[in-house]
Parts: sequence; structure tokens; C-alpha cells
Amino acid sequence: LRRGPGAVVPCDRGILWIVDRNDDLAAGQSQPRLISLSGVTVADAGLALAALHAKEPLLVEDVMLDPRYNADVDGSDVESCLCVPVMADGVCVAVAQLVNRRSGVHRGLPFLPGDARVVE
Repeated sequence: LRRGPGAVVPCDRGILWIVDRNDDLAAGQSQPRLISLSGVTVADAGLALAALHAKEPLLVEDVMLDPRYNADVDGSDVESCLCVPVMADGVCVAVAQLVNRRSGVHRGLPFLPGDARVVE
């Protein structure tokens, strides 16, 4: 992922979300949240967070049909999405989120299970 998740599978963009588990120390529990490399924080919505909790790849062919989709978090220009948890010693340390698969001039194509294996 040296050049970002989108460099691995052709797509409009790729985001690497880093897991931060120390966001709720005052309440005595650690609820994980995601922080993008650009500083955006997600704690309660979106497809990447759903993949974090599931600890397995999430392929969404049409985000408008998925109740976990949140335009404020995932982006308003999203058609298809792939979220892949990055695991280390059984713990999710990050989530790679790819948006709108491309093939040549075609964009917004659905991601394939093989795409998730490439990103893993």
C-alpha cells in the first residue's frame, strides 16, 4: 500500500484508515474509531467502520442500497466500494477503502472478491 490502496486495484480513490482504540478513555472503555491519513475521524458510521467491526472484507456493489453507507463519511460520489481490514496478530490495525472500481474508461464497476484478496 505504499502508494495507497487505489494503486493496487484500479479505482477512483483509495483511503487508508488507521484504527485508534483510545478515543473513549473517560467512559472507561475503548471504542475503536478510524482516522484517515488526512486527519478525518470516523467513530459511528460508514462502510469502513462496518468492515472494521466485521473483521472481514466488505464488497458493496451499489452503496445506495446498503444501509451502512453514509455520504458524509464515505463520500457523495461513491457508487461501489471495497473495504478491507488490515490485520496484524488477529487485531485490525487499519482499513483500506477503495471507491468506484475502474476498467479503462468505465468507472463505478462493482469490486470483485479477487480484488479483496489482492488488497489483503
